[in-house]
Amino acid sequence: MITINNQINLIGNVGVDPEQKGKTKDGNPVTCFAIAQSVSSFDHDTGVRSHQEPQWFKVSCFSNLANRAFLNLKKGDLVLVTGELKARTYKTAEGDKKAGFEVIASDVLKVQRLSSKANIAQTTKQNEEAVSGPLFDDWNGEAMES
Repeated sequence: MITINNQINLIGNVGVDPEQKGKTKDGNPVTCFAIAQSVSSFDHDTGVRSHQEPQWFKVSCFSNLANRAFLNLKKGDLVLVTGELKARTYKTAEGDKKAGFEVIASDVLKVQRLSSKANIAQTTKQNEEAVSGPLFDDWNGEAMES
């Protein structure tokens, strides 16, 4: 029998610097951070841009992914998160019951923004320099510092 898991892909901005939250029972590290996913629209007739309140998602990473997220991500980074979506309920400090979503991440990728010709030129130069970097065969899969 084939098991189909719940999977979600989210693109959003890291809202807080990743924090190491300890270790699992197996001794693997756990890193958590939050991403905000917001929607904006532009009315071409009036020239007005409207923004909706962002939807926040807690992201939990484990093992090697936890180390990579902790070392390489910071507040404001644009990321693509793939993982399993879990609905959670919790109580605030005031005792109010709230609901939210948590993503148990299977992959986290930093996404580069392109917003101007200067950024495109800089990105092209960085990409050209990256071609001469180490081969994937040389990478051992451990967390890499940026």
